[in-house]
Amino acid sequence: MDLFLIETMVDLREAMEALHAVRDVSSCPVIVCLTFERKPRGFFTLFGDTPQKVVDSLLSAGADGLGANCTLGSDEMIELVHIFRPLTEAPLLFQPNAGQPVIGEGPPTYRQQPAEFAEDLKVLAQAGANAVGGCCGTTPEFIRQAHDRLFPVPLFLQ
Repeated sequence: MDLFLIETMVDLREAMEALHAVRDVSSCPVIVCLTFERKPRGFFTLFGDTPQKVVDSLLSAGADGLGANCTLGSDEMIELVHIFRPLTEAPLLFQPNAGQPVIGEGPPTYRQQPAEFAEDLKVLAQAGANAVGGCCGTTPEFIRQAHDRLFPVPLFLQ
């Protein structure tokens, strides 16, 4: 096994419990991603934890990397990585949604297009994210276009 990824945690306490559970059985690297909302006063987990508290708590408990996934679109994740990067040198993973879901008849839909999403992931990486990906609303096309923007030269030629 290469690593454990704990993601979509809405509360720091549940993230800490998951991290402790992994640490009880493995010494493999662990990356923990929480879900944040943008409020008028800044970014908070759904249970009110600040990015600073998340970074301090998870790193002191033994997380090897951290970040955010779900809830936010790629434009908001860019703002969030600018908050996280000055707080730590640890690896950061950010996996935004393809925008906010539109709820109507049938399953939710997402309005962001793959090219815009891919460009935002490139900006996320330039802003300090060590790894990026997609969450709700993304499809293989989103990831293909992100790959093409992040790695414009075929890997075998690098």
